[in-house]
Amino acid sequence: MISAVHIPKSISGIKNAIARKVSILAEWQKLLARSRKNSLRASRQLQATATREQITELQNALAIAIEEKKHQEAVAFVARLAPLRKDFLNGLFD
Repeated sequence: MISAVHIPKSISGIKNAIARKVSILAEWQKLLARSRKNSLRASRQLQATATREQITELQNALAIAIEEKKHQEAVAFVARLAPLRKDFLNGLFD
């Protein structure tokens, strides 16, 4: 699937992008509520729908980034325990 939105690399960047898209969505919804012409209403509805989809995509990317960070922290923790494991297997803690 081709991404319709730029997804930043950092978690804070993704959160900022979500906040920007939410404010953009609020603007489109405000314009949509004031629309009286069907042509304007249709185009603004398309913009609002596309922005909602982008927010969903960013939220999914945020969940994946958080899980990846947790995984990296767990790997780093296990790596820090490697010397203790070696000592344990050699019988140092008997």
